[in-house]
Amino acid sequence: YGYAVTKEDHPVERFVGKTAVLGCGYGCGATLFASMLRVSARQQRIVLPDESDEFAATVVGAYRAANQKIVRFWWEAQDAIPRLAAGVSGSIGPYHYTDGKLFLPNGQYLYYPNLRRKENDEWVYDKRMGRTQVEARLYGPKLVENITQAVARLPMCDAIARLWTDYGRWCRPVFTVHDEVVTLWHESVPKEEAMAAVKYALTTIKDTTLSQFFSGLPLAAEVKAGASYGEVK
Repeated sequence: YGYAVTKEDHPVERFVGKTAVLGCGYGCGATLFASMLRVSARQQRIVLPDESDEFAATVVGAYRAANQKIVRFWWEAQDAIPRLAAGVSGSIGPYHYTDGKLFLPNGQYLYYPNLRRKENDEWVYDKRMGRTQVEARLYGPKLVENITQAVARLPMCDAIARLWTDYGRWCRPVFTVHDEVVTLWHESVPKEEAMAAVKYALTTIKDTTLSQFFSGLPLAAEVKAGASYGEVK
């Protein structure tokens, strides 16, 4: 836009930028982004001053120009797919792969069964959908999305594990929603104490391997308390 955008003064511009960050990080092109923008705007009752394909192409181009390391990561991942399929060893950034498995910092791994190239040069693998096995595509930005989501989950899992071990007598993590952790605390624990414990768990990493990998990563959390999930939402 050529000027600083704030949540309070520029809600439409912020909406476009947020949609771009959420969508364009995984290779979203101009046509798909234009569709995403229109649908999301209608769902949130936002009137876009420009919802043309040309504007969408400008936004996608601006995102990629401003995030060239992310774009390069897509191509690194794309180049690694044939090597994953062949079972050879290598790395994508800090992530090592061998025998068709791409390892995460905690030792777990991503695996794509029967990864193979089709006649049209697309890479596909076998994916379970309930009781059905389907053919799923794999390409550089999609692999980056899988890695990013898997790694982003690790600090939250570390927090949940520590809430169980450190406060298990009074605390029960009950479910998650994306990047939210929902916990039940015994009524004998003061609300401020419970909120402080949850915030500390979510903003620190105790696992030695993970703390080394995420060294320097800024973690923040907003904590709310109420009698029900609906109340804190």
